[in-house]
Amino acid sequence: KNFFLATSETVRGQVRRRLICRHSRLPQFGLPNGLNVRDLRDGTLDPQQEEVLKAVLDDMEHNPAYGKQHLVQIPRGATLSYVENKMRRQGEQWEIHLTAIDYLALLKPDRRRDNNREELNDILKDCKVLATSFYNGNGVPILSPWQMSQKAFKDALIAGSYQLANLADTSEAEKT
Repeated sequence: KNFFLATSETVRGQVRRRLICRHSRLPQFGLPNGLNVRDLRDGTLDPQQEEVLKAVLDDMEHNPAYGKQHLVQIPRGATLSYVENKMRRQGEQWEIHLTAIDYLALLKPDRRRDNNREELNDILKDCKVLATSFYNGNGVPILSPWQMSQKAFKDALIAGSYQLANLADTSEAEKT
């Protein structure tokens, strides 16, 4: 599947290195723990690891079983409209099957509201509209992490999982 990732919190180069290192854990590369992100960043891979890196990059680029990936760095102060425009531009080149936005709460609202909670609610509602209306109503799934409160973390330890009702910042995250 083709994947569109918009990142605001983590720089694009770091995300790329993480994707490469995560991919290097696949059994065909013979490194159960994969390549180390720090070694890749610092250029301190040993010769065997450099060969694995070449194989990983070749696999990611040429393996017909994989979709395409597009990674966008969201600038400070960007809105969901900015991300949507980037998605539409990329969507003209190839169909996007999945979008991830890291993360919605760091986007600026398209319109100012009285408080942060209302602005977050608007961003979430706008994201839902984007997910359902993209590609002339065919839609595209959108994933975005959302922060949980400390209480939610403690409750999850006891219950074994998080509950939607415990999402931090806004109840709209649960509804949308």
